[in-house]
Amino acid sequence: MAISSPKIVKDTDQQRNNLAFYQELTRQAGEVIDIADTGVGANADFSVSHGLGRKPQHVEVLVKEVQSNAYLTLRPGTVAWSETTISLQCNTANAALRIRVL
Repeated sequence: MAISSPKIVKDTDQQRNNLAFYQELTRQAGEVIDIADTGVGANADFSVSHGLGRKPQHVEVLVKEVQSNAYLTLRPGTVAWSETTISLQCNTANAALRIRVL
């Protein structure tokens, strides 16, 4: 009696389900990005790369570090957001931020 090799079954439905689950988790949790220094003056555009693979809908500031106890405002920049980058403006020059891109 010969021993046969095990059959390799491609479960493409399971792979699709796993991918859909991962994509939904990414959509809900977003991506946390550390910005060591915006690198620009106050109210100037700066770009941030992200790995969502889609156009983000929202950005949350999780941590901020500015040169004073000034109120920090973060808003969309003048460049349209894309599947790979977002454009933001901050009212404080050279701010260090941790953001969540959703």
